[in-house]
Amino acid sequence: YARQLIIASAYDPKSGFIPLANKALAQAMALPKSGILPHSAQLLLLAHTHLPIPPSTWADMHARLRRDPVGPQEINAMGSLTQCARKRECDFPPEQMLAMYDAALAGGPNPDAATMKGEYLLNVYRDTEGTLALWREAVRLRPAVAQYRANLVKLLIHMRRFDEARREIAEIRAMGKLGQN
Repeated sequence: YARQLIIASAYDPKSGFIPLANKALAQAMALPKSGILPHSAQLLLLAHTHLPIPPSTWADMHARLRRDPVGPQEINAMGSLTQCARKRECDFPPEQMLAMYDAALAGGPNPDAATMKGEYLLNVYRDTEGTLALWREAVRLRPAVAQYRANLVKLLIHMRRFDEARREIAEIRAMGKLGQN
């Protein structure tokens, strides 16, 4: 319901659909097992309409990420926020974004959350060293996933660390069957 209201609003802050969407999202957030999808939807809605974001939205989302398992829905929700911030469409407070990633990583190693935090650090802060550490961790956690290594290779090339990039490329090629990689 909230999604349809958001679409109908066309992100116009004067649209009468915005208060209705916010109310529907608040109701969804109040559900004990709703995850963080309603939180991310509200954050995106309010950022796109340049309306104030209640601190409680960030706080509750961070608490849920620390408390509950981080699965595909949470990763997708965080990915939407990351992409919006990376494209500079959403002016989210950096401390809230970093707290989001840290909350997702608090429950244990998560290569997707580490990759996303690295993407944020790279594209918002231009922090190549921080990104490098996070992306190496993702590869360490899931050495057989070619995409984590491909991300690392691109960063190493950007950093002009060509010998390291070549070694990672060799690892990727060795993982594939029949020239797959």
